[in-house]
Amino acid sequence: MQDILDFPGYLSLSENIKFSDVPNGIAGFAMIPTFGKLQILAFIGVMELATWKFYDKDGNIPAGKAPGDVAGDLWVRYQDPETKKYKLNIELNNGRAAMMGSLGMLMHDHLTGSWIPPGFPDSPA
Repeated sequence: MQDILDFPGYLSLSENIKFSDVPNGIAGFAMIPTFGKLQILAFIGVMELATWKFYDKDGNIPAGKAPGDVAGDLWVRYQDPETKKYKLNIELNNGRAAMMGSLGMLMHDHLTGSWIPPGFPDSPA
């Protein structure tokens, strides 16, 4: 049973696995067939190699680029060192908060079998 979104149909026709058969959370990842996991890795590889290029065709860093400049002219660059330091600090703190939130959800799922805290509407606990 899915908590938020129900996909109709099959996750894998060859292994006869329906989306409705897949549990939520960590246990659901184990239900993905090996070929499906390989597809996920292949997609990530294509994204890394084809769309998130940083080096030019000779393997050099393009002039005016810095690590992380992957969005072209859409990327915001801060020239003032104090503003840049402030914005990077915000980004680091938001990243840390997101990591702690996702880790908390994973641990809650591991310990209780559901990422939804007890007492929430539709909570299994």
